[in-house]
Amino acid sequence: MFCSHCGKSNLTDANYCHKCGSKITGNKVNIPDGETISKRASTSSATGNTSTPPTTFAQFRARKEDDRNKHFKKKDGKRVKLDGKSVESSEVKINIGIMILKDEALIVKRGFTLPLTVPATITYDDLLTKAVEKHHRFNKGVIKHDKTMFYYLLYGDKSKATNLPGCNEPFTLK
Repeated sequence: MFCSHCGKSNLTDANYCHKCGSKITGNKVNIPDGETISKRASTSSATGNTSTPPTTFAQFRARKEDDRNKHFKKKDGKRVKLDGKSVESSEVKINIGIMILKDEALIVKRGFTLPLTVPATITYDDLLTKAVEKHHRFNKGVIKHDKTMFYYLLYGDKSKATNLPGCNEPFTLK
């Protein structure tokens, strides 16, 4: 049996489409007495009349949701709520890597990417300072933490990250 609205194949006993929720009327057969029974029931046994009343779509949907929820268990632990207050004050974790200049071209130094947890409202200068400090702690042979050295934050396409790409707004993680 197919739904006349969406074309989804349904069970022969179904009163409602499982996909779109519209009422299926094509699976009923009129009997001269004025009663209607499903085609499946008329072929198997015409004498047995079922005493269960048809369910509404809301009842059917609630029963299906309960059946589906039985298979999933909630995990214990910290839940992150996405409301306006927590998003503004939340921290984000980004990966900061190192590129070196070799033969007049910038190359990504493999294996030197470190995660950095910072507030979402951090500016370019603060992020650069924290990234240099963290890389200096872990990679002292590659990153020197003194005033004579200079570093830049770059996007993946090797462009400087002072502004957001495609506009003149200052760089932020938001």
